Amino acid sequence: MTALIGRPPASTQPTPHHLFAGAVVGAAGVIAFSIAVGSYVVGSSHRLAPSTAAEASALLAGTPLFVLVGFVHLAVAAGLVAGRGVVRTLALLATGVAAVAAVARAAILLTGVDPTGGPNAGHPTTQGVAIWLIAAAAYGVAALAAARPGRD
Repeated sequence: MTALIGRPPASTQPTPHHLFAGAVVGAAGVIAFSIAVGSYVVGSSHRLAPSTAAEASALLAGTPLFVLVGFVHLAVAAGLVAGRGVVRTLALLATGVAAVAAVARAAILLTGVDPTGGPNAGHPTTQGVAIWLIAAAAYGVAALAAARPGRD
């Protein structure tokens, strides 16, 4: 009986496909945190030219959103890895919705519209389509891996 203390039973161990799905979603969260730190550092720099004030202000304004996105990704990753039942299902649903949203964003950009273009809004662009397609593929693969039947 003392051999089981400090070690969870085998049935509570996450399966490899859940670990993979959690790693993919968690990595996206770490990227969001990285973007938040970079936005804050660059946006709050005192050595910026006055002509870049609008871009610096936009970077600083977006920092809290990227932090929130990072925390949501980490919560979803934890749900995919350690969650059971409804928690894992909700995390799987969030991952699938993220994949669909990334595809939709890529489709919107392919039409030449960038609704969140910041200072460049209103100019037709297809810039950034590849990153949204990569994100859609990553979220889609993570959702498929987490949906794979296994022991729960």
